Amino acid sequence: MNGDFQRTTQAIGSAGRWIAVACAAGWILCGPVDAGEPRPLALTDMALRVGVSSPAISPDGKRIAVVLSRANFADDRYEQSLVLVDSSTGSQQVLAAAGISADAPQWSPDGARLAWLESDASGQPQIHTLAVNAAHSNVVRVTNAVGGVRTNVPEFRSFAWSPDGRSIAYVAADPPVERSGEERFNRSFEVIDNDYLATEATPSFHAWIVPADGGDAHRLNGGLESTTGLAWSRDGRSLIVVIQPRPHNSAIDYAEFIHASSTDTQLKRVDVATGAMQAIVPGKARVLPAPAVSPDGASVAYRHSRGPEPWVHPANLAVVSMTGGEVRDLTTGLDRDVQEFAWLADGKSLLLKAADREGSALWIQPLSGKVRRLDVGPVIELQSLTVSRTGVVAFIGTQAQRPAEIYVMKSVSAKPRRLTQFNDAIAGFKLGHSETITWWLDGFEHSGVLTFPPDFKPGAKLPLVLHIHGGPQSTSTQAFDYFGQVLAAQGWIVFKPNYRGSNPQGDAYQSAIANDFGDGPGRDIMAGVAAVKARGVVDADRIAVSGWSYGGYLSAWLIGHHQDFRAAVIGAPMTDILSWYNLSCCNAWAAEMAGGSPWVNGNYANYWRQSPVAYADKVKTPTLLLHRTGDPEAPLPESYYFYHALRDNGVTVKFIAYPLAGHGFEYDPVNERDTLRRWMGWIDEQFRAGPLDRR
Repeated sequence: MNGDFQRTTQAIGSAGRWIAVACAAGWILCGPVDAGEPRPLALTDMALRVGVSSPAISPDGKRIAVVLSRANFADDRYEQSLVLVDSSTGSQQVLAAAGISADAPQWSPDGARLAWLESDASGQPQIHTLAVNAAHSNVVRVTNAVGGVRTNVPEFRSFAWSPDGRSIAYVAADPPVERSGEERFNRSFEVIDNDYLATEATPSFHAWIVPADGGDAHRLNGGLESTTGLAWSRDGRSLIVVIQPRPHNSAIDYAEFIHASSTDTQLKRVDVATGAMQAIVPGKARVLPAPAVSPDGASVAYRHSRGPEPWVHPANLAVVSMTGGEVRDLTTGLDRDVQEFAWLADGKSLLLKAADREGSALWIQPLSGKVRRLDVGPVIELQSLTVSRTGVVAFIGTQAQRPAEIYVMKSVSAKPRRLTQFNDAIAGFKLGHSETITWWLDGFEHSGVLTFPPDFKPGAKLPLVLHIHGGPQSTSTQAFDYFGQVLAAQGWIVFKPNYRGSNPQGDAYQSAIANDFGDGPGRDIMAGVAAVKARGVVDADRIAVSGWSYGGYLSAWLIGHHQDFRAAVIGAPMTDILSWYNLSCCNAWAAEMAGGSPWVNGNYANYWRQSPVAYADKVKTPTLLLHRTGDPEAPLPESYYFYHALRDNGVTVKFIAYPLAGHGFEYDPVNERDTLRRWMGWIDEQFRAGPLDRR
């Protein structure tokens, strides 16, 4: 239902007063834990964490809109608050109080209004706007999209203001076709590349335009093809859109993983008046969301895969004329996976972010010239770049012993300054020291991160817990890691290894995982374990391996090939790659990773060779399996296979299932806490038990 409703914005003043008011209201738990000596971080401190996401800097660079979130355990949800932060003083203004579901704030071109996504009564995200300069202002619900506006992620822009501020373009699904008569009971649909949990056909998503004050929306494009990202031309006459040829993404249909774009996406221009479309980059361009138009309106910048498999190869940054023509790859001299970018105000260069070794970094990439790395000071991991027309840069940054906060740079020549202190409470605990360790194998210098207990004393030999990252195109960094610190607080050394397939070292390293799911990465990790042992700090009889998603897969792989682990925790794994190909939403990606379809060219045996369940009869390690029943990426049967295989071979095994949808625990803190409690408890139980009989 469209309509206005009243919210009163609250000016807080200084950052210190903001914290006091927020704490008093019960929204943010903050300040020192107690007046005495700081204690180590515990699992029960989850309520103190403040999530910081989706920063958007105003056109004049003076204010930053940001979404804050905190766990509400009583209702098992994360509650958001939309806040304005003064980019000079850090003073704050609450625009939308806790209890809403907010995401992706965006400023109008004149900086007078803010738009964001907020769930309606049925839980569907809709665009809302607010005039931020007024003392009191009405929040206006702008859209009434059936199924909601497509949810934002950092790599995908699902809505955007028009240059004149009068309209908003957004991406939404077509309304379902209503059947009449007896056929209204007919719920059949065609299965293509969707996961086995699907209960309806995957809809096509298209570009829509709606007046910024609300009203009737009209659709720009249609048909089977689907829109996965958009940007306005500077004259407002057209939209630049990323198009995939069918609703299924040939990899993953879920919005939070839309960056896994298919190999045949195109970049097109849509005429706003007529809906006519023209390809800017024709053919299978492997375009990744989201494109960005240059300040002068002449060019479009976009990311695309450097190779035919978007997840296996890093992303490159390219530019092309608005009218099409020659594509210029800008970052061929930077062998890194470009994850985010933004045009700078001069239109002659772009700011980009990429994973780099045990963190991430910022670079300036001129349209003509060499890339230049920027100094980001103590920030180890950064994300969500946002750049004003005046050249002020803001992003979310994480340090080694400080969780996420907002950082600002007055210009790209300035060093970042931490603007906020939302997570002072967490930073005030007694935290363990983290450091990088490196080792060589198969021509690669691998790296990992060790986190020691807060009271670690040199010469001590302590249990070692491997916490393997998922992806696999991700990175273990030295940035603050809540669960890693909780594990270290148990008196354990935590080892987070990078392995071939991780994305911090460029194309050769990232693509080395192709058709080598487990063996190569497994050897990388074990060589890392040997390097840690060589330091003389490890109790070799108490080593645990654990991970979620691909980290769960590698944990399952390792215990089938090595019998020196005391415990294993395997979350949401893929244990039978053939089954994963057939049942999950990742089927096309599985084919890219495993040398093609299992059903052609005798490739079936290749899939089985790379499946951890094929080696289950070799497992001796006591194992805990954790899985959500509605997981589309790593379907629940993957854990059932491994559970029965281990149990039938006499291995100590426990399997805990959560009757919830999704692959992670982003929306339900109670179950997230229970997962981590069981994870940590299983390792502790096995470490306290006697030595294993590994015969």
